[in-house]
Amino acid sequence: MSAKARQFRTPGASQDVAELVRRLMEGAEGQGISEKDMQDEVGDLTEYVRGKLSAANKAENDRTDRRRQ
Repeated sequence: MSAKARQFRTPGASQDVAELVRRLMEGAEGQGISEKDMQDEVGDLTEYVRGKLSAANKAENDRTDRRRQ
């Protein structure tokens, strides 16, 4: 990773879907929410996180593309 990329990276941020799901589960368990309850609400957690991440990345790319115009 270049120095410029490190400069703008949020500490602790990850775009690794498995890592994000792991963190999501840790946070949910800390609040008494079971994995089953989460799956009942959104379906497959990995696919859910992957879809949300993809949408966020697209929105960010669209936003930066508009700034360049």
